[in-house]
Amino acid sequence: MRCLVIEDEADTARYICNGLKEAGHTPTRVRDGVDGLSLATNERWDVIILDRMLLGEVDGLSIVAKLRDLGKTSQC
Repeated sequence: MRCLVIEDEADTARYICNGLKEAGHTPTRVRDGVDGLSLATNERWDVIILDRMLLGEVDGLSIVAKLRDLGKTSQC
């Protein structure tokens, strides 16, 4: 499973990514909202793990809003 991890805190991101790898998934980590938004909107992901309070210009809620505007919704 392809997993996008958008997390600016290094220790938290490492913990999440290590757990995903141990479970057999393929995590890709980005450190800021700008890169996260780009990857989230331009590639296909099975799951996106998103920090709500990212540093910089683009926060987690903005990424969710943009994904919804583009019609990308969660699928159960």
